[in-house]
Amino acid sequence: MADRGTTTSLRMENKAINDYLAHLETSKPRRGRKRDVGKVRAQLEEIEKRLDEVTGIRRVDLLQKRADLKLELERLGSANDGTQLEKLFVEYAGSYSARKGIRYETWIEVGVPANVLAKAGIRPHA
Repeated sequence: MADRGTTTSLRMENKAINDYLAHLETSKPRRGRKRDVGKVRAQLEEIEKRLDEVTGIRRVDLLQKRADLKLELERLGSANDGTQLEKLFVEYAGSYSARKGIRYETWIEVGVPANVLAKAGIRPHA
């Protein structure tokens, strides 16, 4: 049985890898024009003004749109550009790859940039 320190270390390693991969997934560029924080705020203000004027299903629609815009605003305004997540990934990815037998090509396929893998000491197999 693994000792407590090793188990904690493996959990930290797994969390760092998982959090970075989740960040990559959620921050993928989307098609279309990039949303502007100012425009999202303006839409929120417009919805707030109209909420008192509507009832029934139109009110439900506006409330949902408001919730969606607030989430979008949070995502757009987030200072988390992934730098800290990348740093932790780089710290743990080498040992995780060795322990799990994960190859460079697999990391590339899942979306990890080559420069991040290089920082982690993970190289392509010849």
